[in-house]
Amino acid sequence: MNESYLCRLFKNETGKNIINYLNDYRMERARKLLTNPDLNVREVAASIGIENQFYFNRMFRKYYGQSPSEFKKKVLFPDSQNS
Repeated sequence: MNESYLCRLFKNETGKNIINYLNDYRMERARKLLTNPDLNVREVAASIGIENQFYFNRMFRKYYGQSPSEFKKKVLFPDSQNS
């Protein structure tokens, strides 16, 4: 099976190309991991396979409209937004 055929099959099955599918999966996994108070943003980025924290921050903001640390703060301390 060659690369272009595999990519075509994957897109037909999922509606997304492989890179977009992986990025979507990684970002959703990152959101879930950021709700864990024991993990910091750098650890979350590394656990989804992104070693460059700046790239991770930029990608997370593109997907969710806020930085990972802003998201984490809102999830872990929801009452602090009213202050």
